[in-house]
Amino acid sequence: MEHKPIQFEVRSFDDVSAADCSPQQTVDGIEYAVMCPACNGRFTVEEVGSIYRKAPFAKQAKPASGVVNVVCECGEEHTGRPPADPFVGCGAAWRIRK
Repeated sequence: MEHKPIQFEVRSFDDVSAADCSPQQTVDGIEYAVMCPACNGRFTVEEVGSIYRKAPFAKQAKPASGVVNVVCECGEEHTGRPPADPFVGCGAAWRIRK
């Protein structure tokens, strides 16, 4: 699907299954390939499963919550996006549920 240049609007969408997001193990956690349900923008998000500190501290596991919160980061311009918004996307939000 092609990216849709829709108007920026903060809105929530239904959860998606982690299995539908091509989960890939990374050094720090799991990377998911996502498509925005509003503008069809494609990008990846990474769930970091650990906190690392310099020696002599050891790696500390972070408890898994069962969900990954996602905000559209398609990188495309969307009319009406507030300049101070830290996310470059259409304003859509959803969750990946494990």
